[in-house]
Amino acid sequence: MLLGRYVFRESVAEKAKKWKYFGAIDKAVHNDGFKIVFMLRISPIIPFNLFNYMMGLTAVKVREYSLGGLGMIPGTILFVYIGTTLGNVADLAAGNYDGGVAYLIFLVGGIIVGFAALIYIGVLTKKELKKYLEIEENEKKDKK
Repeated sequence: MLLGRYVFRESVAEKAKKWKYFGAIDKAVHNDGFKIVFMLRISPIIPFNLFNYMMGLTAVKVREYSLGGLGMIPGTILFVYIGTTLGNVADLAAGNYDGGVAYLIFLVGGIIVGFAALIYIGVLTKKELKKYLEIEENEKKDKK
């Protein structure tokens, strides 16, 4: 974020202008910094690298940005869980697994629930951003 705010500001700003959601994100983090950063971190809407640079252009406070980074933890846990499950499935296919079929069913079910939760959070995040996008568009119309 600090690189985007101080070092690469011009190039990041040029790219951000082309993306219609940037103004909405800027307004959203100004009003609800932690909540928006957390929701954007937890949902796979924006790649993390781009997100970091873009946050440097917004009015988000460093504290809210840092605490919002906790939103990466659930996704990390899900990916570790998926890796564990795939390892167990590979062991089962090789004939080296003795954990039982019911355990594997629960693991696969957990993956499905985890992805469903990520998708749901992504939908909630998009709804929140659309609300701010509508505010941004209404303000532009009022200026004309």
